[in-house]
Amino acid sequence: FPSADLYAFGNVLHNWPDEMNRNLLAKAYHSLPQNGTVAVLEMLIAEDITSTDRSAAGLNLCMVTNEQGRQYKASELRDMMQDGFMDATVYSSPLTPYTVVVAKK
Repeated sequence: FPSADLYAFGNVLHNWPDEMNRNLLAKAYHSLPQNGTVAVLEMLIAEDITSTDRSAAGLNLCMVTNEQGRQYKASELRDMMQDGFMDATVYSSPLTPYTVVVAKK
């Protein structure tokens, strides 16, 4: 990746298998300067699964049956960011099914 202060992945990671996403996040990490930021915007699956928003559940079904990816839980994205990134913070709102997970190098 070219050098940048921020890498934003919006509706990207759900398209790919876990290993590809770990590689994308690792490339972002290595291209960021110290204190650089990565932001991931996705429709997330609820931690307890049963309270998942219908939009996210439907998209997850499409991804699992027709693509290589899936929708993630916030904890799964934070786990992917543990290889170097710090302070992964989850921002969500009841007004939208989207969530942003932000972390610093």
